[in-house]
Amino acid sequence: MFKPIGITSGQFTILSALKRNEPVRISDMADLLGMDRTTLTRNLKPLETMKLVAIQPDARDRRIRSLTLTAKGRVLLKQAVPLWRKAQKESNRRIGANRWDELRPTLDFLSA
Repeated sequence: MFKPIGITSGQFTILSALKRNEPVRISDMADLLGMDRTTLTRNLKPLETMKLVAIQPDARDRRIRSLTLTAKGRVLLKQAVPLWRKAQKESNRRIGANRWDELRPTLDFLSA
């Protein structure tokens, strides 16, 4: 679904999680996304190369690296959200709203 704008669904998740007004520590972002720091760092490299994400020393502790969504990243995220909504709408159509309601308790349990 994101092929037209050159990102993957995993990259969309990272960009969405970075839509904040202040930098986020890499370790905090890894916890938020439920992945280890090394995996997140590996997944950030292409986003940094595309200049969608900036990685810089933390303002309070220069040993810690923090993440911000760049202006280019915000523009791309605005393009990605309608694509994501369209994919969600199509998934709901295929699965059916009633089926989602049946699955929700299981999904909530698994994500806890």
